[in-house]
Amino acid sequence: PDLMCDILSMSLNTGLQLGQVMEERYYYFDSLTDEIALAHAAYARRKRANGVMDFDDLLTQWLRLLRENSETRESFQARFQFILVDEYQDTNQVQCELIDLLGGRHHNIMAVGDDSQSIYSWRGANFRNVLEFPDRHNGTQVFKIETNYRSTPEILDCANAVIAANTQQFKKVLAPVRDSGMKPALVSCNDANQQAEFIAQRVLELRDEGMPMEGIAVLYRSHFHALELQLEFTRRNI
Repeated sequence: PDLMCDILSMSLNTGLQLGQVMEERYYYFDSLTDEIALAHAAYARRKRANGVMDFDDLLTQWLRLLRENSETRESFQARFQFILVDEYQDTNQVQCELIDLLGGRHHNIMAVGDDSQSIYSWRGANFRNVLEFPDRHNGTQVFKIETNYRSTPEILDCANAVIAANTQQFKKVLAPVRDSGMKPALVSCNDANQQAEFIAQRVLELRDEGMPMEGIAVLYRSHFHALELQLEFTRRNI
């Protein structure tokens, strides 16, 4: 049920047809597209019958209201003369259009975001909302914030090298404030299983070197990437 909700939510928040979402993001369940579409329709009927909405409906139905009802749209546009949006790189298509509509009268929108650190594509976020902002809003001024207070020079050297390869970006070079620290290490693995084995082995090595287990963390981009690692940790009693 959770996966089905994720699939339906992705379709709603990106504005993509269910079939396209299945083909591009959940291709391993592509054969179930028709069944999922039927379940979605039944779910929508049940919500209407009970007069309830879920979180996605709160956004999509509000967007529909602003699109179709000029009186409501103009009322909200007059109410909010200035709009500030933080973490703009993590907005999805619905949220982006909502912001554009709300700011459609005064065009006083400040969008704060970093096109190089969008990490919520798994729930429909699109970093292009940042890149295309000046195209949607004439007269946009872009202010670059390139001083970094969080990371060491070694980490920023690595980040700058990776960011420089982006084909779509606002050009920037991050400058550190902190002193030097350890260099990041890059380990190339053949597949997810080998990666899980390496991480588990390294965790045990750090433990044997005196590092407390609660002082070790594993970060991963998407939750499904953790499956092999969880299995390997279980196998090694970690």
